[in-house]
Amino acid sequence: MPDNVIATANVFEAAQAGVSRIIFYGASANAWKIYDTPRAWEVLGFKPQDNAESFSSELAMERLRHSRNQTIQSVMSSVLL
Repeated sequence: MPDNVIATANVFEAAQAGVSRIIFYGASANAWKIYDTPRAWEVLGFKPQDNAESFSSELAMERLRHSRNQTIQSVMSSVLL
């Protein structure tokens, strides 16, 4: 069963147990997050697996490739004019 379904089921179980309101900030397991989320993970029975930092170098490389391609296109179009 997907984790988000389990977490949703846990919310409903908490409501049935008499917990009237709990507000949680949803955040991935990012190293730089500003919210403290372990209590939410405990109550919901869910711990996020994704950390945006693991994708940052890949995104940086993609930006460099895009920038390089834009520069090449710009140079080529000015040469061809």
